[in-house]
Amino acid sequence: MKQYFTRGIFIALLTFLLGSSGYYLTSLETTLGLDTLFKIRGVRTPPSEVVVVAMDETSETRLGVGQDLTQWRSFHAKLIRQLQRQGADLVVFDLQFIASHLGQDQDLALAMRNADNVLLTDCLQKINAEDKEFSGREECSESNKQPPAGHEQQNEREASRSLVMRKIAPLALLAKSALDHAPFFLPNDAGNPTIREVWPFLDMFSQTPSLPVVAWLHYLQRNGGLAGIEQSGYPLSAWLTEQ
Repeated sequence: MKQYFTRGIFIALLTFLLGSSGYYLTSLETTLGLDTLFKIRGVRTPPSEVVVVAMDETSETRLGVGQDLTQWRSFHAKLIRQLQRQGADLVVFDLQFIASHLGQDQDLALAMRNADNVLLTDCLQKINAEDKEFSGREECSESNKQPPAGHEQQNEREASRSLVMRKIAPLALLAKSALDHAPFFLPNDAGNPTIREVWPFLDMFSQTPSLPVVAWLHYLQRNGGLAGIEQSGYPLSAWLTEQ
């Protein structure tokens, strides 16, 4: 009896040590390993073809729009027109245009249609059906904080009885006016601001490409980089998912 007990303790201890060492080595590879590789590579100059236009607190105060992002839409329309005059190939909004602003949606949609080079972001929302907890960037707007049964969204996939993943497209008017739209998912770890992974394709939605991949392909397409590749008339993101 004592022999069996000792053997059980040994197996449990060995399992614990192996599990702990695996976790430690994985963490070591993603911290020390990646950091070392980046240091060896050295600092690279950001590509001159890409410009980031940020929405900051100074602009928020000066424009008097507050924290309601729908209040920015008239300024976004002006931005699109200005970038069109300056010859921008693509305009990529890392924003979720889900909630409606009746006084500004039409103007923004018109600017998108005329430019024909605007990409928008889909929202990814994870819902714990048992305790109705939501997680996702900005919770996919206040209007989507409802139990899973209260939604009839497309592309909804239930990973388990208690977990639902949902992809929510932008407002229909804006989605139709944009060149394309796709989800942009980054791991959200408030305790570690360093981003060490990114999902170029989302297997939970039939390998849907993420926004950076879609933006890159549209850029290549507009600059002749996809010459010789036959693509049907529907959005490039849908075509790529089908491939």
